[in-house]
Amino acid sequence: MASDPRTLARVRKILSPHRPVEKPMVGGSRGMMVNGKLCVSVGADRILVRVDQASRSKLLKRPGARPMKMGGKTLTRFIYIDPVGYRTDTQLKAWLQQSLDVIASIPQKKEA
Repeated sequence: MASDPRTLARVRKILSPHRPVEKPMVGGSRGMMVNGKLCVSVGADRILVRVDQASRSKLLKRPGARPMKMGGKTLTRFIYIDPVGYRTDTQLKAWLQQSLDVIASIPQKKEA
């Protein structure tokens, strides 16, 4: 699944102040890393964002949000958002800010 070029351009613009590192992901999507953590992955027909476990249930009630499932398991730290959930820049910014907030709350690993 290749990345949607329009969504990818929108994400790049919004995240540019955070100096994200772009990486290819499984299936052709593009991941944006901030502070060494995956912030968002942009696919052809969805984005993947990082979420706080305490807020996950509430966030899943938003338009376009759905659980991330991999190998028969539901991952609790990430959710998929379908295009209806990030159609506007305001919606997309809110999802990206949610992910950035979670990343900011994760303690940095100490170098050995």
